[in-house]
Amino acid sequence: MTEITDSVISRLREYVTATLSHHRAQHTFGVERTAVHMAELLLPEKIADVRCAALLHDITKEFNLKKHLQIIQECGIIISDDYKTTPSLLHAITATAVIPSIFPELATDEILSAVRWHTTGKPDMSVMEKIIFLADFIEDGRTYESCLRVREYYLSADMKGMTLTQRLHHLDLTTLECLDSMIRVLERERVLVCPDSTEARDALKLSLMKGNKNG
Repeated sequence: MTEITDSVISRLREYVTATLSHHRAQHTFGVERTAVHMAELLLPEKIADVRCAALLHDITKEFNLKKHLQIIQECGIIISDDYKTTPSLLHAITATAVIPSIFPELATDEILSAVRWHTTGKPDMSVMEKIIFLADFIEDGRTYESCLRVREYYLSADMKGMTLTQRLHHLDLTTLECLDSMIRVLERERVLVCPDSTEARDALKLSLMKGNKNG
């Protein structure tokens, strides 16, 4: 695998600044900071990969619906009706589709998957996928009440004083809190909840229950 150099990361930051609105770029850099801080304790051997996934996660966020559908059609991607009726979810799919042509050196399975699932989550997420999913929700620019609660929950633990196993358990608990909170908000606002999110929540809840029983 090609090493992610400082020059690649600098070029990626420049791309974010040049192609996204100021608001979206600032959010992206907030996700980068949060994700790197999390990775330092949870996935130290993959900090550069986490940084790049964070910087890439919203690169197509500001595309209009026509552009999203054009990319999906050109790439031969099959999407479910849940995505067709919720256009706000499409950027995770189209970002994954364009990364190989824009930044081929960053089109690894891990980075692409972290970008792909950062909005909805999915069952059995990797540590990197959970980090990007959570960082997108709790970065310090987020002011929604649900985001503030999940951020407070994550920060309430003394992560530095924990073992890696304990840190990963807290990551799972926070991810479940985030999924629960996100689903509650969508249901309250009568917005369709993507089955990927409910399946992610249910799978993680079951995994934690099994872990508690085995412990």
